[in-house]
Amino acid sequence: MTREPTPPVIRKAGSADLDRLVKLHHTSLAELAGGSEQLSSIRSGTFPSRDEIEETLNAALHDGEVVLLVADFAGQIAGMLHAVIETYGDELLAAPFLTVFHVATDPAFKNQGIATSLFGELESIAREHGIETIELLVWSTNTGAVKLYEKLGFGTVEHRMAKRVTSDP
Repeated sequence: MTREPTPPVIRKAGSADLDRLVKLHHTSLAELAGGSEQLSSIRSGTFPSRDEIEETLNAALHDGEVVLLVADFAGQIAGMLHAVIETYGDELLAAPFLTVFHVATDPAFKNQGIATSLFGELESIAREHGIETIELLVWSTNTGAVKLYEKLGFGTVEHRMAKRVTSDP
């Protein structure tokens, strides 16, 4: 008889999680950056440093408008989700809504439902706050994430396009 894997415990992040969250966030950005020649040729910005990630996540731990979740699997941080409650509307979305800024799964836990569990908890939090919409941005070359988000019910509301202009015509 095959035993079902134990699901992770999804909980709000705490200060004790900070170092592991910074490492996971940084690792996931490096993984994304290394996987896309197209984005490397377009991207003119830089990824945040570990110190900048730490500063952002530390501030998130103390901000009531930020949702910082972890997937805790037997004491290991298997994944994280960082979102913000937006209190303004724009031409596409009415306030309040949630914006997901970063989702990461530890490579050792890939394809085990970690991100799905994190989004399930985020939806529960949205309902508790009377929030009807969750938005996110995803790199077009991150096809695994795009497929996951579509499976979770996300759809495209706009396309962001870019072209790198060089000095040679």
